[in-house]
Amino acid sequence: VPQATCFVVEVIYEKDIQKVDLVDNTYLSIDLGLNNLVTTFNNIGENPFIINGKIIKSINQYYNKKKAKLMSYIGDRGVSNRINRLSHKRESKINDYLHKSSREIVNYCIKHKISTIIIGDNKNWKQNINIGKRNNQSFVSVPFSKLIQMISYKAEEIGIRVKTTEESYTSKIDHLANEDMKKQEIYLGQRKKRGLFISSINKFINADVNGAIGIMRKVVPEVVLGTLGDRGTVFVPYKTII
Repeated sequence: VPQATCFVVEVIYEKDIQKVDLVDNTYLSIDLGLNNLVTTFNNIGENPFIINGKIIKSINQYYNKKKAKLMSYIGDRGVSNRINRLSHKRESKINDYLHKSSREIVNYCIKHKISTIIIGDNKNWKQNINIGKRNNQSFVSVPFSKLIQMISYKAEEIGIRVKTTEESYTSKIDHLANEDMKKQEIYLGQRKKRGLFISSINKFINADVNGAIGIMRKVVPEVVLGTLGDRGTVFVPYKTII
């Protein structure tokens, strides 16, 4: 397949897919973002995990800086082989990281026999992301939809269900206090700096984990209610290395 600076060889082959042993009514919810590309929550009593998003952010920042410099050389021509190569390299690096991230998620589900993945889908992702004043005008978005696709086909081919849900109010609601999932005049909890959410029941929780809880509540609210009641303090996420 011809690309801007090279040819890409696509290989089609058949492989035997074996279904894995999964447990019904087990869920992993995923909140997608920029600094934390993936933040998870589960109903099996395991600590949530986070996949770093700053790697993609740094790829974009480098791309924007180098492209701006090249554009200053070529002026009105607007495109060059060097810019095409730079764009192709950026896309390849991001695709590689997304593939590895989606594989990490699916492998986690296989290890813990999780049968359903729930992903928050926000149509306004690009508008909500800011990577700094100097770079924002030439911002290149993180392809969250591509990540969702990668998770979906890797999971579904082995029998793991994947659901997406809109994520309005998921990050603002105080899920530990079972606050109603709707717009409030005054929200019970409060998001603070350094990624913390303060619950009205005097507990601190990672803000993105709070969002991931909300995403699960959107689809299986009764499961979340039971999970939070039994959970104790198992809300501290760990970062997994890709």
